[in-house]
Amino acid sequence: EFNKPKTNTSIWKYSAAASIILLAVSSAYFINNQNQKNKEIASINEALEERNNQIENLSGDLAFYSNPDYKKIVLAGVKEKSPESVVTIYWNKNKAEVYLVVNNLPTAIANKQYQLWAIQDGVPVDMGMLPTDVAQNSLIKMKQIDNAQAFAITLENTGGVPSPTMSEMYVIGAL
Repeated sequence: EFNKPKTNTSIWKYSAAASIILLAVSSAYFINNQNQKNKEIASINEALEERNNQIENLSGDLAFYSNPDYKKIVLAGVKEKSPESVVTIYWNKNKAEVYLVVNNLPTAIANKQYQLWAIQDGVPVDMGMLPTDVAQNSLIKMKQIDNAQAFAITLENTGGVPSPTMSEMYVIGAL
């Protein structure tokens, strides 16, 4: 009986080792799975925050566009130059604020830039340059003016000119 192998002890050792290995593999799988879920949650939260910002911007835009203090002036394309062009001006005469939305305007060619003009008492007044990378339907704040009879946009040399090049007029709209 003294030479009898200790099989019970061996089985317990192997069982304990297998349990430890199984526990380690299970823990690694759980931790990896949890990390993956945390990344997914972070990605969802980021997308949600971006959507909330978009909703907030749209709410602000809606408040702006529905504000009765802003007169909407549609500048139609000049027939000879660009009949399909459309730009919308939102003008608050009391605050002298002018905003512009490019609805449809051809991309400016190299070394050229669109310039907004207000016609005040028959004289064109520089209202500023449109950004060269202006996106369709984006709202752009322009220079202030409290009195105007019309607005127009011409294509000028980059940086602008002191008086408009009439042959390069793309849109115009009277009040």
